[in-house]
Amino acid sequence: MKIKIPFIAEIIEPNSRENFRFLQDLLRENPIIKSEFRFFSKSFSAPSYPATLLFEHKLVFKPTDLIQTSIIGTGVATWNYYSFTQTNASVTITAACTVRFFLGRYEEI
Repeated sequence: MKIKIPFIAEIIEPNSRENFRFLQDLLRENPIIKSEFRFFSKSFSAPSYPATLLFEHKLVFKPTDLIQTSIIGTGVATWNYYSFTQTNASVTITAACTVRFFLGRYEEI
């Protein structure tokens, strides 16, 4: 998510200018706000294990970062970052499981 920040020097009213300056600093410091992530909760299963699976993430870019928040079940998920594309992400699982995660990319602004 790209957030366009106005040219602060053009804001005439001092209180508004200071408020925008505060917001700009906040956006620069917060790593989650200045990134592009989407939350997923995916259930994975396969006929045999270990299994490498692809899933369509529907992002408009190739994701480079993943924050896994939990895994439910006996499986272990290994993310195959080298296989991520603009349309799919790849994971290898050892048993059926549900994985909750943020997928996207972090960029400095």
